[in-house]
Amino acid sequence: MKHIILFILLVSYFNAFHYAQTQSILEELSQKSDLIITGNVTKVISRWDANKARIWTYITIVPTEYLKGTKSTNEITIKIIGGKVGDITMDVSGVPKFNSNEQTFLFLKKRPDGNYTVFDWHNGKYTLTNDYWMNKETRFPKMFFIQRIKSLNKSK
Repeated sequence: MKHIILFILLVSYFNAFHYAQTQSILEELSQKSDLIITGNVTKVISRWDANKARIWTYITIVPTEYLKGTKSTNEITIKIIGGKVGDITMDVSGVPKFNSNEQTFLFLKKRPDGNYTVFDWHNGKYTLTNDYWMNKETRFPKMFFIQRIKSLNKSK
């Protein structure tokens, strides 16, 4: 019986710790992002840079909701390092992956070249799956997550 109680206490502790850590990450993402949106991925294209030294992937998003920042265009281009061109793949650990027709929730940072990038890489991208916004580490009910991010941005 003592082992069961200890196990329950440990699980409760780790759940509380994970929740607190996740809330801290969401607060940082909300504060430091230039733009927070939900949107649909319409195009994913990878190509070499001018020196053929790096592969960059360009993702076109049609925003469905702005939670931070102002609407400036009907489409947003995100530029991230890595991708596949022909038989060559450049895979960078931590960089989020995108698929056409994917519904996403994104924390974005403006790049000097005018494009956006995903802030804090995999922490800054969530995909809608079965009414949950999910990334590699967490999942939130769809409306709870949106309301939480809106509340974090109202308090600024």
